[in-house]
Amino acid sequence: LAKRILKNVPDKRQIALDAVGADVWELCDGARNISSVVAAVAKNHKLTRREAEVSVTMFLQTLAKKNLIGLMSAGGKKVVKRSR
Repeated sequence: LAKRILKNVPDKRQIALDAVGADVWELCDGARNISSVVAAVAKNHKLTRREAEVSVTMFLQTLAKKNLIGLMSAGGKKVVKRSR
């Protein structure tokens, strides 16, 4: 409906990410839980565990609010997965 009213509405949205954001996005594959995403970000970007937790948690909250990711339970653990 919006496309009919507004003729130049794009089919896709693009979001520019910094290195940490791009890494988190790639790690949201449906196989990793939040803790493993935090650990990978801390290692890859030479952050303390706490720094990585804060950055990853805030970024995941932003992505979830925009319906770009979802949390799902797999074997009792919550994992993060990109929306399609």
